[in-house]
Amino acid sequence: MMKQGLRIAAIAVVGLVVLFIGLLWGNYNALVRAEVTIEEKYTVIESKLQLRSDAIQQLVASISGLQEYASSIYEMITTARTQYLNAKNSGDAEGLNEAEILETEAVVQLLALIESNPEGISVSGQYQTLLDAVLSFEYQLDLARQNYNGVVADYNESVRLFPRVLFVGLFQFETSKPYWEISDAAGELPVIEID
Repeated sequence: MMKQGLRIAAIAVVGLVVLFIGLLWGNYNALVRAEVTIEEKYTVIESKLQLRSDAIQQLVASISGLQEYASSIYEMITTARTQYLNAKNSGDAEGLNEAEILETEAVVQLLALIESNPEGISVSGQYQTLLDAVLSFEYQLDLARQNYNGVVADYNESVRLFPRVLFVGLFQFETSKPYWEISDAAGELPVIEID
């Protein structure tokens, strides 16, 4: 009878160990998958930012006349691109976000300049194609930011739920990932007056 009790206790202990290992395994793998998904969505944003930046520079180059205004916008874009490259090379997500905000503001000013002065712009054959590309990248970036923020929200919720919250600290995962933010001013069109 005592042997049978020891056998039941041993089976119970082995069962609990197997259950604990299963919980560790499952939660660790889920956290890794969530982080990999966030990284993948982040690289999509990086790629779209690079493509948009290239298209913006080509668009600015296609505009003649209005040199004074185009050059201030070009300076904003150049500054944003420098910040972008520095942030990308150093892995600084916050810096990358700030560079994207600056470049978005430059795009808004560029579009306002174009809309308010259509006769002052010498349109090259590629101008409309480039403008359409920039607008398309803006839309794609919006979707990419939404997708990124969606997986970040899933991660941030997941790491606070029981029992995963117990394993987050054990495996030293981040307890919260930052969202991708965009400046409130990016949606406002500036007033540009040309004398």
